[in-house]
Amino acid sequence: MKAAFMRTDSPATRTSAASASAKPPPHAGPCTAAMMGCGARRMSSTSSLIVRWPRSPAVTPPPSPAVAAFTVSQPEARHQTRERLRDERRTLVAAVARRTGEAHRAIHARVNRATGAGSVTEASAEQLERGNRLLERKLG
Repeated sequence: MKAAFMRTDSPATRTSAASASAKPPPHAGPCTAAMMGCGARRMSSTSSLIVRWPRSPAVTPPPSPAVAAFTVSQPEARHQTRERLRDERRTLVAAVARRTGEAHRAIHARVNRATGAGSVTEASAEQLERGNRLLERKLG
């Protein structure tokens, strides 16, 4: 492409001062409420409405008796039970390994043979519970 130059008979001129200045005038004035505040009288009348909860997330208020009467605890699902038992198994195997110096793999294999499980992931909840009891006795 060829560059095309346009020629004019007059020099370039500015069209308006506001659009040409580096700092155009502000469209809104400053917010005076932030500088002046709401006043002590207004603050004292609204501060009693503010509820302050404890900052610590570990502190939770106990449920009211009415809520507790209608709250039904859900039984743990089977997959959640097995997941919890597998986590316990991992913790127990790690403790036995630290104490005896035996490899995790060997401990898992021995417990699986004793309980009849093919592997920890395929073990039933009953097999996991029996294996965990065996490990707890070994740590006992």
